[in-house]
Amino acid sequence: MKKIVVALIMAIGMYQSCFASNITEIEDLAIESYVNEFHVSKMEAENRLKIMSNTDEIIAKLNVEFGDDIASVFYENGQDFKMVVRTSKKGNIQNQISKLATELSKNYGLKIEVIANHPRNFKSVQNIIRNQGDRIAKQYPSLQLIGYDPKNDAIALSFYEPNESQREKIKSQFSKLSGMNTVITFLNNPIHQTSVIGGGALEYSSMQQFNCTAGFTGTMNGQLGFLTATHCVTGEKPPINYINSFGRKYTLGQAIIDKSIYHEISFVPVKNATLIGEVYRYLDGKGADQYRGNLKITGMGVVQQKDVYTANSAGGLQLCHIGQTTGYSCGVVTDVNVSGGGCNASDSTGNHWVCATTLFVVRANNLRVDNGDSGGPFFDASGRAYGIASAKGDTKTAIVSPINYIVQSGFKLKIGK
Repeated sequence: MKKIVVALIMAIGMYQSCFASNITEIEDLAIESYVNEFHVSKMEAENRLKIMSNTDEIIAKLNVEFGDDIASVFYENGQDFKMVVRTSKKGNIQNQISKLATELSKNYGLKIEVIANHPRNFKSVQNIIRNQGDRIAKQYPSLQLIGYDPKNDAIALSFYEPNESQREKIKSQFSKLSGMNTVITFLNNPIHQTSVIGGGALEYSSMQQFNCTAGFTGTMNGQLGFLTATHCVTGEKPPINYINSFGRKYTLGQAIIDKSIYHEISFVPVKNATLIGEVYRYLDGKGADQYRGNLKITGMGVVQQKDVYTANSAGGLQLCHIGQTTGYSCGVVTDVNVSGGGCNASDSTGNHWVCATTLFVVRANNLRVDNGDSGGPFFDASGRAYGIASAKGDTKTAIVSPINYIVQSGFKLKIGK
């Protein structure tokens, strides 16, 4: 039986004093999406999203306290909003937890629940995903994704398996994995890579029309340009133009392909253009009448280096995105430490997946993602950049590639002014 050590400290009426100096604006569309998804008031949604905009800073404090003993972190978005932290640290750590809870409550208005004596830390979970993913993918090529569900403390497995008898076999064989519970999902279709300032369209040719979306803008190797999904620029006919929301075309340079095992993102230079640190906001794709102006990008969602627990792995965190097909919508992080079912796994088009367990999944009833949204930006309600759309399960499930690794390769994010 696990011993649960809990410290919950409520900061009633502290929101204005906590956030006035840190956050100047929370995105209205993100607030609206959160209200619709979790059925809370607009004021409550705004307060929660202000807290979430500090996720990387909060997790940095958790790393100071718990380090490699962190097992998982997630937001509970129900009526009782809080952050839950599982740690493998042993013994009665009530005093340590109380001190941390008091600090987080004072600085952010955040309640925290800590569950001690967890049997494994996050690195152990990553090893399980890495080792078991390769093994399962060889036995069941129908495996599409394997990752970790922090809220349910379970290994998340997604299969595309139409055969009912095979489904029953999979459910029986993988009811547990390396001693951990599992959450098994059977997809109606295989995972598809959702084939550029952020949110504009990439033009390939008169035959192909628009097949991908531009992500965040910035510089790399001294060139101005934007990020997009690697599979958007590695086909037989790479994109030739970037088209902004008003139809103006910009010629593209030679893409810088970053063949990292940690992400599926590349950089595309734009010729003769002045780029701004913003992304478009559409309520639906390609709808000029639904254009709501630009959203300023305010910084990186994750600034910590790899090998520590980061905000990319915070379950329940709301992120929004722009795609040229579906426009603007939001969801929450549900699965982390995700890979595509082993390094040798590939989708129906033959594109290979990221080997490392660094992808994350965003889902919600209000999220929309479809073909053509690949490369589009994922950001939080304050405009902090988190990732790039890489693939989709269904139209409410996005697989996201984190951008902090390409930043380590030399990309410099353009900040809005």
